[in-house]
Amino acid sequence: MDPLKTPQNWPEKPVEKAADTLSGAAQTATSAASEALHRTHDAVKESTERGMAIGQDALNRTQAETQRLSQRSVEMGSEALKACVTAGHQTADLMSELNQAMTELGNQSISHYDRLSRQAMGVRTVQDMVNLQTATVETLQDHMGGFARLYGLYVDGLGRILQPIAEQAVKSQRGMVAA
Repeated sequence: MDPLKTPQNWPEKPVEKAADTLSGAAQTATSAASEALHRTHDAVKESTERGMAIGQDALNRTQAETQRLSQRSVEMGSEALKACVTAGHQTADLMSELNQAMTELGNQSISHYDRLSRQAMGVRTVQDMVNLQTATVETLQDHMGGFARLYGLYVDGLGRILQPIAEQAVKSQRGMVAA
């Protein structure tokens, strides 16, 4: 028989001792769980506060950038509108120039054709016919020159009209790339 397992070697109150041991273990476990719960709560609270601060900072930066881009868009729209107004004024000026040039060309044509008609009515000889043909060719050359000047006015005017719009488009494009 084993002397350790004999009732003489047993503690006097095994049930009380076991209850004390279990109670101590339960208190230790409860204390450790409570401490772990407090540490977890503090860590969650700290992480939440950091997350909120980071989110608020990102929100503030986004708001500032949105306001900056909105302001830039308004400025670009205003600049584009000014360019269109300038182009509108230049279009009106061009139309006035073209109208004046066409009126002058029309008056010149009437004058030339009046002169050619009178000359045609006076044709009596072959030389008169040759002179009429020469005058007709010269008149056609004058008309072609007049139309060339008219076309030149149109092209130059169109360039003046499109210049502020093109400059604004380039400026806006550069502004958007930089933004």
